[in-house]
Amino acid sequence: MLFEKKAEPIKEKGEVVGVELGFRKLAVLSDGQIVGKELKAEIKRFYGRKKGHLIIKEFINRESKKIDFSNIKTLVVEKLRNVKKNKRGLFTHHTNRLLSHRAYRHARFRLEMLCEENRVQIVEINPKGTSKACNRCGRRGIRRDERFVCRTCGRKVDADYNAACNIRDLRNPQGAYGPLLEAALNIPYG
Repeated sequence: MLFEKKAEPIKEKGEVVGVELGFRKLAVLSDGQIVGKELKAEIKRFYGRKKGHLIIKEFINRESKKIDFSNIKTLVVEKLRNVKKNKRGLFTHHTNRLLSHRAYRHARFRLEMLCEENRVQIVEINPKGTSKACNRCGRRGIRRDERFVCRTCGRKVDADYNAACNIRDLRNPQGAYGPLLEAALNIPYG
């Protein structure tokens, strides 16, 4: 038996929120939510083990359910395609291994499912430069591991949170620095 479920209309009230999916933390949202802080440790712990990928997928499923969609109408995500296929030569061997085994596609699939269940629109943007620009002043800064430091205004903040705010502002016309980021990063706005 097959049942067809009518798609409910997308929310009209709420915020536009950016999300940075990573391999250190599963997801960091521009509204301050951090989900799956132990992702890197889980990958290291189960890498190479029999059925390790299933344990990592279960971790992603469990942690992604913790995202609070109650005040989100649009979720803006990076448009990353072929992460596994085009990675040769771009990253270190260690980073390649983490990217390959963190189940990025599964994390993205789970996020899309949760957005549909919660009537949240999901929008993709070009992520070029989002981790390099300061969300406060729009200038380029330095990203070292999990910290971002702006050379211009001196802001020190979690690098993934800074990137999530930039992702949000590139899509959101009401964002504080959307047009400024467009100019700084030389990418189309909206």
